[in-house]
Amino acid sequence: MPAAPVSPAPDRGSIFTTGQFRSERTRRVVLVGALVGVLLVGLVVAVPLLTSGDDDGETPQGGSATPGATASATSDPAAPAPTGAQASPSAPPSPSVSPSQSEPAGGVPEGWTLRTDPVGFKVPVPDGWRRSTSGTAVIYQEPDGVRELLIDRTDTPKRDAEADWRSIEPDRKNLVRNYEYIDISAFDCKWRTCADWDWRETRDNTRIRVRNRAFVPASNRGFALRWEVADREWDAQLENFEMIFREFVPDRQD
Repeated sequence: MPAAPVSPAPDRGSIFTTGQFRSERTRRVVLVGALVGVLLVGLVVAVPLLTSGDDDGETPQGGSATPGATASATSDPAAPAPTGAQASPSAPPSPSVSPSQSEPAGGVPEGWTLRTDPVGFKVPVPDGWRRSTSGTAVIYQEPDGVRELLIDRTDTPKRDAEADWRSIEPDRKNLVRNYEYIDISAFDCKWRTCADWDWRETRDNTRIRVRNRAFVPASNRGFALRWEVADREWDAQLENFEMIFREFVPDRQD
């Protein structure tokens, strides 16, 4: 079920393991990773559908209700259903491939395109962003900036995206630099379960704010959308993330 940098850093790419998956963004350039923990059904990995993140790499959610950090709630960073945000205590690429495009959806703003990704889902992406993959995670990156969208998925999502995120959150600090937990919380959405995991980390000498959203649109599909932007731009960019989630079309739903 239900969005990855210079000296070798912990792997944060996407990893599927028995019954769960994680998505961790691995070092940008050589180890592009994706984290995805264990989301709504059962897989493990970044940062509910996507689990860990790192200065050098991360993954989405995993084999629980969500994919990994963007890697946990679903089963590998990602597994749950579209829309939602979670909260927790706060203190806070290999070669690119051009995905096919479809007509922009009504809710997609100018400068964005609703792309039909080769793996089957549809997602709004800013024009010009580059696509890469890491395990089960698909990563879209800003060419000359720090913004990044990691989408991870799992076939075995867990029933509770928030619980899944909480189960893998303690490991995040080992996967990214200067990890600062902000919050994990579930929220109402049109899917079976939705939860957000927010944190900060340092990548390429830039303080990054991350939201890893797990959601489960089908009994056999969980997603994690992990949105990463410069911390100073978080408020200005949050509306774009909500639009991505709203217009996202899963490859399976029931």
